[in-house]
Amino acid sequence: MTYDVVARAQVVEVGNRCREALAAGISNPLDAEYEHCFGTGTYARIMKVAPGSVIQGLSHLHSTITVMLKGRAHVITSSGDKRLVCQGEVFSSPPGASRAWVTAMGCTLMTIHHTAGVDTSAPDALDRLRELLIAEE
Repeated sequence: MTYDVVARAQVVEVGNRCREALAAGISNPLDAEYEHCFGTGTYARIMKVAPGSVIQGLSHLHSTITVMLKGRAHVITSSGDKRLVCQGEVFSSPPGASRAWVTAMGCTLMTIHHTAGVDTSAPDALDRLRELLIAEE
């Protein structure tokens, strides 16, 4: 799958419109709970979101693996693909990819990252990982 700048712009636009709607009081802010898990050389972020949530996924500098642990969501990817992602699905994302999600029911997603030598026991590990993993918009 090739990273597509036009499709990425569409995903960013969805996120921008969602933030504008939230600022105008049209919808409730994203109600999400996060859990962070660390293993040798890996970091997993688990995100639990309510039904009807709209999420603009972050663009990562490296490939990731995402697992839909629970629920269903309609997704448009930065390559322009549109599909329904259901509980139990596992997929990888290339560097630079992003998605806009609309949850059809409550969802629990897990994204797995390589930590590239970051000391995950350090107090600033999450800040250091954000710098290492997330592309600037």
